[in-house]
Amino acid sequence: MKVRFPALLTLASLGAIRAAFADPQEGRWSTTILAGAEFVPRSEFQGPDNGQLIDLGALDPALLGSTGTTSVDRLSYRDAFRTGGALGFETSYDSSANLESYFRLGFDELRGRGLQLGDISSSAFSSPAPLDANFNDLKSVDFTLGERYYFLDSGSFRPFVSGFVGADHTDALRARFTSTPLQFDSGSALLLPSATRFDAGLEGGASYGCTDRTALQFKLGLDYVTARHADSAALAPLGLSELSLREPRWSVPAEVGVTYRF
Repeated sequence: MKVRFPALLTLASLGAIRAAFADPQEGRWSTTILAGAEFVPRSEFQGPDNGQLIDLGALDPALLGSTGTTSVDRLSYRDAFRTGGALGFETSYDSSANLESYFRLGFDELRGRGLQLGDISSSAFSSPAPLDANFNDLKSVDFTLGERYYFLDSGSFRPFVSGFVGADHTDALRARFTSTPLQFDSGSALLLPSATRFDAGLEGGASYGCTDRTALQFKLGLDYVTARHADSAALAPLGLSELSLREPRWSVPAEVGVTYRF
């Protein structure tokens, strides 16, 4: 999934191939391969919550008749995920010296973390039992169409602005919750279903020509995606009937790249 679910930093454009598929008077085609990393956003992923366990005997027969309280902490995306990889393929057409149309296919992911999500407390045991969570990787693929306008039609330094629209498909997100002291294991629990969402954004930046065939490109954008929101019953056995999870709508992707043309 394109989880810009986060800010994308493309570290290097590894190559570009130019070929005369069209008459030079009509424009030129190019293909660019981009590789880099996707950084985790600061947004809240899940808020704090508490739930009541009427009978702990459902988890541990030795605790039959005892009550308990399950508490989960506030969780940000940076708590649940770490930086992952990103790969993109872009094909563009120079319709004029200033205007470039492009199609981009991108793959990116955030790597899931393991952490203590909260605890289960009860008068039946001396110290709270930890509640752990292990999140799966969050993956997406996006397809976007855009137009890039260069303010200068020649020269080494060429500032530009671009806009794009498209679709983003994000895989389902799953996690495993465990509390070893109470023999609780949720298995692979669904948190957010897979979805294909609308994606749009704006970019501004500049291209600096180093030689006739190479250039450095800098971009900063504002990206909007239709965010997912779901209430998961993964922790219902622990007294939390609805674990509320959400994605951010906005991200600020940045790109730094090197392009080689031949």
